[in-house]
Amino acid sequence: MNMNSETRNCQNCKNIFTIEPEDFLFYEKIKVPPPTFCPQCRMQRRMAFRNERTLFRQKCALTGKDIISCFSPESKMVVYDRDVWWKTDWDPLTVGVQYDFNILFFLQFKKLMERTPMPAVFSGRSENSIYGNYISDFKNAYLVSASNLHVQFRGREPGAWHQVPEYQFALSWRCSVSE
Repeated sequence: MNMNSETRNCQNCKNIFTIEPEDFLFYEKIKVPPPTFCPQCRMQRRMAFRNERTLFRQKCALTGKDIISCFSPESKMVVYDRDVWWKTDWDPLTVGVQYDFNILFFLQFKKLMERTPMPAVFSGRSENSIYGNYISDFKNAYLVSASNLHVQFRGREPGAWHQVPEYQFALSWRCSVSE
C-alpha cells in the first residue's frame, strides 16, 4: 500500500497527474489498480457514453415510424420512438437474460444493452420538441439539449419566486442557438 502521493503521466494526453494516499486506499478497498489516465481523460471516457447533441434519422424498431434519435443507425441499439417506449404496449421483461457466472459481466451487459429498447431521445414531459435531447418540461423547443424548464428565478418582491414561462425560455434558447 502506497501512503505517499504519487505523480504519473497520463497514458492518453501525457499530462502529469497526482494520486493521493486516500485514493490509493480507495482503490485497494474496491480492488482495482490505480488509474493510468488523468482525471480529465477518465471523465471524457465516462462521458463519451452519453450523446447529447448529435441526432440521427432512424426508424422506430417497434412501429417502423421515422424518428429522430440520439443513437446512430449504425449502432446496434434497439431504438423505440420516445412515446412508444413509455407506453405499456411492450414488455421490457422479454429482453431480460439469465446471468451466467461463467461469462464476463461486461460481455453480458453489452449484449443486454444491445437488445434492450431505448427511447429515441431522452425528453420528459416535452411537447412538440422532437429535436431536443436530455430535456424536460419544454414546449415547441428546437435544438435544445441537457436542459429543463423546471427553473425558477427570484422576483422583485422579497422572497417571491416566479416560474419561467415555457414559451419565453424556449424562444430565447432558440435565439441563442442560432447566433
